[in-house]
Amino acid sequence: MKWTRRDMLKGLGGIPILGSIWWAGAANALVKNKDRSEILEQLNIQPSLPTELQTIGGAPIRFGIIGFGIRGEQLCRAIGFATKEWLEEMKIEEQETGNTQLQEFLDQEKLNVQLTAVCDVFDVRAEKVVSSFSTDTFKVKRFKTHQEMIRSGEVDAVIIATPDHWHAPMAIDALDNNVHAYVEKPMTHTVEETYQLKEAAEKSKALLMVGHQHRQTLSFKTARDIVDKGVLGHVSMIQTFTNRND
Repeated sequence: MKWTRRDMLKGLGGIPILGSIWWAGAANALVKNKDRSEILEQLNIQPSLPTELQTIGGAPIRFGIIGFGIRGEQLCRAIGFATKEWLEEMKIEEQETGNTQLQEFLDQEKLNVQLTAVCDVFDVRAEKVVSSFSTDTFKVKRFKTHQEMIRSGEVDAVIIATPDHWHAPMAIDALDNNVHAYVEKPMTHTVEETYQLKEAAEKSKALLMVGHQHRQTLSFKTARDIVDKGVLGHVSMIQTFTNRND
């Protein structure tokens, strides 16, 4: 089948954005839509998938979540922990619309991690973590401050999903105490904090990761391959925007 330039651009528009945690889903994404697969084949577009995660052995890595808002809840699902409410909602959507998110979540790789602690100033959100992720033999511990969590000995790593101005102070505190830190973007709120965080990361025995995972997702890798191979012709302008009002 022959494709016009308009057909190709329209067909490529729906390539899904999937994180490396959904590696199995990403591996099948291109074959779910026959037309899109044919377009990619004709254009010789073969984006590489994220490196498949290796099995993590030994004792589970103990995570604490700092900030359990919308993004914090999404990040917890990325390491294998979904709230009871989300699971029920996805079950209903699966039955009514064929939504596959629940099955993709259940199929994701087991990362050998344990969610052991939560820190959130909003009682409702903090208690949601405790009620959703505690078991008969283990109860998630709530901390009132991030300092208490980081120094508690209860966590090996923290996920920081708080308002932007808290990102750097919390990440620096974690690194200063040799606790691994995943911090949401933006990494810092000021330029000065960038240098402070860099210094803390260099001195620490722990690792720092910033949430720029989109660069590893299938849609971005496909777009890079499309640009590199000249499918769009000469790219004369790139425009980005954000809806943040701060």
